[in-house]
Amino acid sequence: MIYPLGRPDWLRHNAVSFSIWDRIYNNLYLVPLIPGTKQPVYTASNPKNGFDRKLSLGFKTQADWLLADSKKILTPNTNAWVLNKWWRDGFNVGLLTGRQRDGRVLYVQDFDLKNMFGGSIAGAREWRKAHIRELKGFGTLATLTASGGVHLFFYSNSLDAVNACVRRRSGEQGLDWLDARDLTRAEAEFKEVIVVPPSTFEGRRYNFLDSGRTPILDVSGEPVAEDLKLGPKESDPVADFLSFSDSRRKL
Repeated sequence: MIYPLGRPDWLRHNAVSFSIWDRIYNNLYLVPLIPGTKQPVYTASNPKNGFDRKLSLGFKTQADWLLADSKKILTPNTNAWVLNKWWRDGFNVGLLTGRQRDGRVLYVQDFDLKNMFGGSIAGAREWRKAHIRELKGFGTLATLTASGGVHLFFYSNSLDAVNACVRRRSGEQGLDWLDARDLTRAEAEFKEVIVVPPSTFEGRRYNFLDSGRTPILDVSGEPVAEDLKLGPKESDPVADFLSFSDSRRKL
């Protein structure tokens, strides 16, 4: 990240971690999340959501937040401002999927592994620990979620290519990752929000696999079998669901 007004004092408290986050989040869109939750701050502006409206930080919608980011209303470096809210005020940190600052489109594959163990977080964490080598084999940035799951990050020009990459890795590793996948956090009508490090949820922390040293893989060139492509009139049910969910959130 670039700090036009100089490196903030709060970065010095955890220089190693912040240098990692600087590099990972440089071209991505961060957003503050309501403390202890997975909800972006602008959801607190709606009284029906049950949050103190002060937690909205003055934002009513995702569009408000992105406008403030684009116009540098909060600070010349919005991501640094978000991390500062985590450090000083206990807000969690979220990441918006879809098109990022460098123009590339980010997709996040969400593997809610506890579903394979009847909702057991302990079972999911144990299985995840036993398959760290396979997770590293995807060759992309990955986060270990608080509930024992995994988020895999990909740049791509289509969801087809992302699915093809996961399908190919499944075949190579002999593991059905597609079956274990819960959702694809994709670009829909509104950007989807995922929780990222250094957030915590229900007392458990989000962490990067291999300390975030592996960059986000661009799979735009992944070969896609014709029979697996989404047809011209065929909608993506995941993207439809996320679009519907986010449109309700905006109300």
